[in-house]
Amino acid sequence: PAAATTFKDRFYGLIYGVHLGIALDLVLLVPAYLLAAVLLWRRSGWGAVAAATVLVSGTVHQAGYLVALPFQAAADVPGAQSFDAAEPVIALAFLACALVVLRKA
Repeated sequence: PAAATTFKDRFYGLIYGVHLGIALDLVLLVPAYLLAAVLLWRRSGWGAVAAATVLVSGTVHQAGYLVALPFQAAADVPGAQSFDAAEPVIALAFLACALVVLRKA
């Protein structure tokens, strides 16, 4: 039979199974995007500033991620792949939205 696991083992497995990148996105990026969205929705003057800031930052973040992918795969980081077909699409979406916001600002 399989070894019984304790609550502590399952809890720590859950905590350590969460990637740092996901946690940072949820803590830092999601609130910033929500704030920018709310400000844009309310047509606040700060909405365009906040949206431009997070979209330019997101574009740079995605570009860095695209560059890092092959290096992570070469370093044998567990689960890393040298290319993800969705990432260029996401980066272009960030760039397009940033250009729209910057053009209207």
